[in-house]
Amino acid sequence: MLSGKTVNLLLFLLVFLFLFWIFTVPLPSHVRPAQIIGPPQRIVSANLRSDEVLLSLVNRERLIAVSHLSLDPSLSNVAEEAKKIPHKVKVDPEMIYGLKPDLVVVGEGSSPDAINQLRALGIAVFKTTRFDSLADIQKAILDLGKAVGEEKNAEALVSTAQRRLRRVGERVGRAQRRPLVLYYSTGGYSGGRGTVVDDVIRAASGRNLAAEKGINGYKKLSLEALVMDGPEVILLGERSEREKLLYQEVLSHSGLKQVKAVREKRVYAIPSRYLVTSSHYIVEGAERLARLLHPALFSGDPES
Repeated sequence: MLSGKTVNLLLFLLVFLFLFWIFTVPLPSHVRPAQIIGPPQRIVSANLRSDEVLLSLVNRERLIAVSHLSLDPSLSNVAEEAKKIPHKVKVDPEMIYGLKPDLVVVGEGSSPDAINQLRALGIAVFKTTRFDSLADIQKAILDLGKAVGEEKNAEALVSTAQRRLRRVGERVGRAQRRPLVLYYSTGGYSGGRGTVVDDVIRAASGRNLAAEKGINGYKKLSLEALVMDGPEVILLGERSEREKLLYQEVLSHSGLKQVKAVREKRVYAIPSRYLVTSSHYIVEGAERLARLLHPALFSGDPES
């Protein structure tokens, strides 16, 4: 017969091994510990992309939490709407579990450990996919719509975005030439081929300088080196104090005064929430950029 100490030690080891499995062993991607019967009614959105999409897809009563970033108007396109949602969260399994959700939506950059913990607790998790293009964003909206039982609303959202992009395309299709555009963000990054910003520049009938230099993805580059390639337009974000300082730096930089974009005062700032978003609000960025690149083609529009 086992002694009391031995029994206690065995129980301790079993509990330890169970907790170790929950918190460290990854579950196969196809495993879903919780099965949802019917559309989820208590949805937690733990990333900004899904915040923006879900607030356009589902009734507010079904969305019990959105990400803490949703309240930041410099990043979020739904800052006002997000105030009406009861809870603001990060990908914190303990906090989320306390909300009793039947679906949690996380981003592709979320901690795998946190996702495994949520699933081990019996919570269904939907993980959004990587996006590198406008088409990726549209597909992600449709996938999320299916996950929450709102396929028709998702299709309508994508259809509206596509219609707006077609209108932009029809308008800028009359442009005689496509200006060379340099997108430059704080930290020194520019987006080349395979980025959403490249798609946005092309949708607005511009040529992306970084892509034409053979850059793939986002890469940190010297502003001085890039402007030597003669951009006709420099596009900056407009979000933080750092970005506002960058805008002033470009305009006042003595070595940039002969760059065509600076000389002709074609250094533009668009709110970053329209350039870095991975939701349907990206269309707003394309529309705004098209008006800046081809003002004569939009001169009769009330938005111009």
